[in-house]
Amino acid sequence: MITFSKIDGEWMLRVPASVVPFWSGQPVSVSLRNGATKQVTLGECRMTASDNTTFWTVARDAQRPTEVVGDLSRIVTPEVLGALLGLAALALAAIPLRRWLAGR
Repeated sequence: MITFSKIDGEWMLRVPASVVPFWSGQPVSVSLRNGATKQVTLGECRMTASDNTTFWTVARDAQRPTEVVGDLSRIVTPEVLGALLGLAALALAAIPLRRWLAGR
């Protein structure tokens, strides 16, 4: 049964010696404390214990591809940007005023 173990502050996969050989990039089912299982991908083998239990990192998910949004110049015009900056300046200026009024 493959389980999670925390070693030196990092969660790793504990693979007992009785289990068939594994390789990096292989998807495996990990048994959780609550009895459920979770599918993860093996990263790299970090260590082998004296009883031949191996400890593997959990592979990170691949980054999702980004998409080009397109030309936003028709939407974010200098006028719109100026208005947004003006609103932000008003909001920031109101904070000290509110504090001053609250103290009166």
